[in-house]
Amino acid sequence: MTSLGTSPSSEDMRHTIVLAVLAVLLVSSTARAESIDDKSPTLATVASVGATVGAIGLAIRSGEETGLYLASAGLLLGPSVGHWYAGDAAVPGLVLRGAGFGLMALTVASAFDCRIDDSHSPSCSAATAGFVVGFGVMVVGVLYDFGTAGDSARRANLRTVKLAPAMVAGPHSQGAGLGLTTRF
Repeated sequence: MTSLGTSPSSEDMRHTIVLAVLAVLLVSSTARAESIDDKSPTLATVASVGATVGAIGLAIRSGEETGLYLASAGLLLGPSVGHWYAGDAAVPGLVLRGAGFGLMALTVASAFDCRIDDSHSPSCSAATAGFVVGFGVMVVGVLYDFGTAGDSARRANLRTVKLAPAMVAGPHSQGAGLGLTTRF
């Protein structure tokens, strides 16, 4: 027995340790190579391609004006879906596509002023060149995001920190503890 103000006996300490170990064992789980929170590189790539192709497919089935908006939104935002799934908010491909769309929009108005008979004028040639360059930049942005969506998921899986109850083996004994795993 211990009185108030004295240290607990070694038997009381053993009971406390046994209860703590049992509590840790009740809430601990077996370690796995891949957790539920891991992002799938395949799913990231399929999401990017699927969102883009799906929007274009809907655009084809829609009317002219609605289809144009759907195709534009699908080409601008669709390829970034896999990166957003992986937790990457800043996507370089989106910036490229935005720049390409902007250049295309600036030059398409000039191209409407061109007639077939003066298509070789310097202003019409510049409008055509600007549109082609804008389209090329947009395509590069689409392909970049398709090609790197899986990498975004892999990087997300490397940036995890997990803390879980675990059995710990020391040099002289085993006991309950907290396991900390990180990947950078």
